[in-house]
Amino acid sequence: MEAGQVALSSTFVGALPLNPLAPSVVGALDGLAVRIQGPARGATNTPSEFYGRKGFFSLNVQAICDGRCRFVFVSTAAPGAMHDSAAWSQTRLAERLQAAVICLGERFVICDDAFSACSHLVPPWPGAALPADRDAFNFFLSQVRQTIERAWGILNKKWSVLWSALRVRLGDCGSLVLALMKLHNFIIDRTPATPLPDLGPDDSSPLVFSDEQSMGDADEDCGRDGTACLPRPYWTTRLSAAGYARPAVA
Repeated sequence: MEAGQVALSSTFVGALPLNPLAPSVVGALDGLAVRIQGPARGATNTPSEFYGRKGFFSLNVQAICDGRCRFVFVSTAAPGAMHDSAAWSQTRLAERLQAAVICLGERFVICDDAFSACSHLVPPWPGAALPADRDAFNFFLSQVRQTIERAWGILNKKWSVLWSALRVRLGDCGSLVLALMKLHNFIIDRTPATPLPDLGPDDSSPLVFSDEQSMGDADEDCGRDGTACLPRPYWTTRLSAAGYARPAVA
């Protein structure tokens, strides 16, 4: 298990050799609303749960990628109306991490502020006009977190079937998404120099990310169960002591 974690961290070091957080990161987590057709009668007893606040039917797909934008974990079990934090917490991986069946030691997964901080999951500090040390931490965390956004972008750019509602039965939507992700990884493994997609404002295949805020992340670093979240304050202090700061804008 340790060797696997080291291998995952090395992909982030390779992608971001100057980022001080990269050696401790084993994955970048985010959710994506994957459009589906309205569930057929009899496909589910709760079709409204698939209609998200973005205004369409979807699956809330939770995924973790490595530094090469390869997907190393995916869950397609959550309906589109479910909050990212809830969708993640019901996955088997989240349960095993929470129960310490899987121990990351001093390493962690990074995410955005839709998720609550804990010992193995590290979002940015919440709020605006942050102190310099927290702002610096958020900057370097954001650099690493962008790998999952690029991973989603590459997947979406490559497979136009994701540009509109999936035209398969509800029960087959998750399998289709998983197959596309496996092909995505296969292509990256076979073409190391895979170019990153242009994700600018003129992109013709826009992604729908969650813009939700965490339901339980307070300013103090505690999870919902009251246990301390050590990585965020630890790394904030360490970066500050080492003189790291957000680069000045020219």
